[in-house]
Order: sequence, then structure tokens, then C-alpha cells
Amino acid sequence: MDSAAVHDEFDMILIMFCVFPLYFLFLLSQVWFFFRTRSWHGTVLSTVTKVERDFHTKRYRKIYYEYPVVTYSIGDTTYTDDYAIREAPVGFYQVGQKIPIRYDENNPKDFVFQDEFRRINYILSMILYIGIFIFLLFLLAGEIV
Repeated sequence: MDSAAVHDEFDMILIMFCVFPLYFLFLLSQVWFFFRTRSWHGTVLSTVTKVERDFHTKRYRKIYYEYPVVTYSIGDTTYTDDYAIREAPVGFYQVGQKIPIRYDENNPKDFVFQDEFRRINYILSMILYIGIFIFLLFLLAGEIV
């Protein structure tokens, strides 16, 4: 067996046992989150009480972003939590800004922004994730050479 064949076999084993299961779990978690939040019907207007800033490093450059910390009240209980999955360019969120949210009536501390699944970025990323999943599936089945 030549070294190229061994290298290709190793790549397939790596994809099959490491990348594919992790990617599959990630995809399942995204789909589960989407359907889980579809059953939430509580709505309330939250207020941005703080704006957290952080950065990603990309090609040795720091790219800054921010995400909101929101406060909302349901009945006599007030909840405050960050919403780090909703990153935005610096300056997007303002303290005092009102954001409509949808929450789980059985567990009100669980919430999403009402427009979370209407954003084109989310829809396009889910299409991309599913496309990559199908590609990996065909790759593992040996249909793509």
C-alpha cells in the first residue's frame, strides 16, 4: 500500500470518527433548539441593561463585537441574562434599547429574541449546515471520490 492510499484512508477515518459525529451533534442541537423554541408562546418586551464587548481573532487581527444583557419581568419575577449568541458590530446595541423576546412559559429564564429565526443569516447557515452534512454523508458512503 503506497503512502497516498494510507493518507487517504487516515483522512476517511478522521472524518468518520471525529468530524462527522461532532458535526452531526452540532446540527442536531441547532435543529432541536429551533423546534424547542417554536413551542414557546410567552412574549414580553425586554430592555438592554448592559452591552458586553469581546473580540474574535482572525488572521492575527482582533475583530470586536458586542452582545446584549437584557432584563425582563414576568409577573413578580425579574430576569437578567446575557444573549451572547446574538453578536453584532460594536455600536449596534444601546443601553435602554427595547427588544421583544419569546420565552418558555414553563421555564421563563429560557428566551430568544422574537426575530431569532427570521434572520437571513440563520436561515442561510442552516441550509449550509445541512448541505455540508449531506456532503459528508455521501463522502463517507463512498459516493464522492
